[in-house]
Amino acid sequence: MENSSKKIIVQKFLRKIEDDYAMAEKYYSLLSTINDLRLTTREIQLIAFTAVNGNISYSSIREEFCK
Repeated sequence: MENSSKKIIVQKFLRKIEDDYAMAEKYYSLLSTINDLRLTTREIQLIAFTAVNGNISYSSIREEFCK
């Protein structure tokens, strides 16, 4: 068995994102692209919203997302 060494390249972007929701949206968009999930923009927004707010079980929180 041949021992091959692979290099992993990690790249960091020093971008300041002030809004938690915007950061979550970019994060889940990136995950969707990397994993070829083909999530729509609205699905990514919903996932990001629930990640920041915890859940959408209350009607007032659902209404906030729909705005």
